[in-house]
Amino acid sequence: MDINKRKIFKFILLIILVIFCICSFIFLYKHNKKNVVMERKIESILDFGNAIVSNNNGYVIVGSNNKNNSSFEKAKISYYDSNNQKYLEKVYNKGYNSTFFDVIGDEDSYVAVGSFESNKREQKNSSRTALIVKYDKSGNVVFENDFQVISNSGYNSIISMVDGYVVCGYSINTETDEANSGAVLIKYDKSGEEIWRRYTGNDYAVYNNLIYHDGFIYAVGVDNNIGILSIFDVDGNLIRDTYYHNMDDDGFSSIIADDNYLYVSGGKIVDNNKYAFIATYDFNGNFIDEVVYNKENTRYTNMNFDNNGNIIVIGSLNTLEEDNTYNENGIIGKYNTELKELSVIKYNSDKQVTFNDILINNNKYSVLSNVYNDLKNVNNRLLYFSTSLKTLGG
Repeated sequence: MDINKRKIFKFILLIILVIFCICSFIFLYKHNKKNVVMERKIESILDFGNAIVSNNNGYVIVGSNNKNNSSFEKAKISYYDSNNQKYLEKVYNKGYNSTFFDVIGDEDSYVAVGSFESNKREQKNSSRTALIVKYDKSGNVVFENDFQVISNSGYNSIISMVDGYVVCGYSINTETDEANSGAVLIKYDKSGEEIWRRYTGNDYAVYNNLIYHDGFIYAVGVDNNIGILSIFDVDGNLIRDTYYHNMDDDGFSSIIADDNYLYVSGGKIVDNNKYAFIATYDFNGNFIDEVVYNKENTRYTNMNFDNNGNIIVIGSLNTLEEDNTYNENGIIGKYNTELKELSVIKYNSDKQVTFNDILINNNKYSVLSNVYNDLKNVNNRLLYFSTSLKTLGG
């Protein structure tokens, strides 16, 4: 072999070696990157359920999970049949982290509300844009709309009206002096177009829940550790704000009504301790009465009426552990409409369990819960209780 042929042969070998090295690097990079992604995916498995609504054949749950390639927490809606089998799940795959907090059924559709990080700036600043999405029974998006003024916003609850939907939440605005922040109430038509918008309270006020009763909209929440009960007419005109002092950070969490009273729940501060409580108001917003649960570090978060007209309430009990951390467990209680306590029990579990929403059936109460299997893994499940509040499983 002459000198020129040897040079050519060496050059070809060098090229092959370079190509091999490049291919090896790309393979190892992708392999390691895949492992990193897989580690992120298995590092923390989150599947939250925040609200539940029944339908003719089963029920629908909304919340969030991180079962996606980028491991962001994504808002989700899940459809279940009458045998408690999930047959469909849709993830809101826009923006970054997102969550649905409430859902209602409207004929064959479901309308979910929550919030999401719509851009990189919000994701970096941990701020949100409020979100409303309507799905049909097959999980297809009918409409979607969002709401953001300038800083941070979200929707916590929704009700259905004859001509649309009313949602409540918050709009935090710390960057301008305009009066467009605080607890927010917004009405949409059936196509998802905004009809009117109203604000109450200071920049950090929040509406947590709302109902429609006898021609008026009642919204409850918190304004600087003060409970808010606001009354609006159907056109969004504010009739009255009434306040309840000495509450925790969340204020009034839920509201229900019968023919006699409004019932609100939350956490009351007494001698620097927090106690779950229920209060009654008349339909003009005047305080009537209250009952306070006698255990510290508790609060009531959600309520419903059972078939006998009793109030079924769920909430949380935080227990101080030996390492000075608090472990949260769900509590469920039954009261009559005169606020007499009939029974309150703590759900016994060696895991942290939160109670988030409740469905009332003829012979049992179904409680949507999040079970913390360890510090990194959370799964939602339904827990069942008898009308005497005995655990039926789940």
